[in-house]
Amino acid sequence: MKFFGFILCRSLLPVLAFVCAVTSPFVFSASSVTELYYAGFALAGNASDAAESFPLTSKLMTETTAEGIPLIEDQLRKKVSGSGRLDNIVFDLVTQQQGQGAVAVAFVVDWENIAYETINNSKKIVADLHGQILVFDFDSKKVLAAFPVAVQLIDVVDGEVTEAYEAELIRRLTFGDNGQGLLSAFAKRFSTLDIKRTYGNYIGVVDVVLESKAQEFLEAHGKDAGQYEIKVADQFGKRLSSNLNIPYVPYTKGMAIGAKMVARFASGSEYQFELPKPDYQIYLTLRGFKKVQLDSNSVLSAWAYGSYMNVRITDFDSTTHYLDIPVKYGAVKKVPNTANKIDDWTIFQESLFSLIDQTTQQFIEPDRKWLAEWSSGKDAYKQLQSMQRIIDRTQ
Repeated sequence: MKFFGFILCRSLLPVLAFVCAVTSPFVFSASSVTELYYAGFALAGNASDAAESFPLTSKLMTETTAEGIPLIEDQLRKKVSGSGRLDNIVFDLVTQQQGQGAVAVAFVVDWENIAYETINNSKKIVADLHGQILVFDFDSKKVLAAFPVAVQLIDVVDGEVTEAYEAELIRRLTFGDNGQGLLSAFAKRFSTLDIKRTYGNYIGVVDVVLESKAQEFLEAHGKDAGQYEIKVADQFGKRLSSNLNIPYVPYTKGMAIGAKMVARFASGSEYQFELPKPDYQIYLTLRGFKKVQLDSNSVLSAWAYGSYMNVRITDFDSTTHYLDIPVKYGAVKKVPNTANKIDDWTIFQESLFSLIDQTTQQFIEPDRKWLAEWSSGKDAYKQLQSMQRIIDRTQ
């Protein structure tokens, strides 16, 4: 078995470079919270969802220290304690703080995934854990801000992959080696945040539409359309937040005033959070995917994996439109002709994630050349000029 190491950004393919969360020295602003309460580690969803959505992480949550403390909670507290935020973090979240405007922070995992690609007699394995740092009013459970965190581990295994190996993979990705892993990533991102009692305008994805070609693609790969809509919205929101260094509103299907998000904590408690309605609403239309062979020789074949989407942004009641552009991206994958089976699904997902990443980067630094190749050129560039004003209002 060959260990390729931890990476805090997606980089499965050389052409699919993803940017991690922007970090900067922590500085208090006038509205910064002076006393922040620690709520702990949680999984998104209720107890009945955990086994299906987080089969491996949920098992880790059952492990305890000799003192009976959940191991994952014990390790996270230690990493947060060493993050440089002890000047305003309070670990005793006591009930008398309710009704007094206490601001709390939770570390919530919202995606666990392991994907494979078979090359000759070996398997390339990509494991992902995604989550968010959730800032909320402890009394009302209203979310004030969310900041995404993502980690990935790539490995290669000869032969079959066992359940025990998968469990160990997620364990390594959670606790990490050399200070890396999900818990370390949570603590590191937490140390950079200026956590406030109030933020500016909210922004988030409110709807995802799958056109017929996208639906046919999902059916062909045996994927659930409803779950995939959520995944696309989550990816877009997280990349938007990471690339622009702004908070975002976590997506819930059918976003509306009073939308809820449930999280189950390692301590056994379960909270239902109220999500604010975005002041800036993002509508995504997934138009489809396409695979085209570009070149081939006796050793390799080059394939382009195309993803197609439309992005629209409006105000809170959809009366003002700020952006409405088509975007696409063609990622190139060179495949050995000896490969027994190519995992097209995984490569298409990396293509889509790269499209989302590059599109959100255009919000802050529109690139005429990129927009001419992958969007509607001058029209898209002109529309994107208004995005800086929106970004400034969300901070």
